[in-house]
Amino acid sequence: LPNEMTSLGQKFHTQIYASNITLLKDLENAIAIGAHHCYGGLMMPPLSRHQMLHTSDSRIAKAIFSLHPHKNLNGDK
Repeated sequence: LPNEMTSLGQKFHTQIYASNITLLKDLENAIAIGAHHCYGGLMMPPLSRHQMLHTSDSRIAKAIFSLHPHKNLNGDK
């Protein structure tokens, strides 16, 4: 289905919008289907695809950083 949606989007010069994004898993699913823009809850501003990928990258970086603790915790545990 994601490939079909992407090819139709290219054929008709459209973009995919994902709405009601409330959980990080929803954001991951929106990225998987190739959404160009995401909308969350009432107070959440729209996210571009670049921002979605940046959010995903930040999450991965945080996970990697937690595996390799540093000497100065700065209050982090």
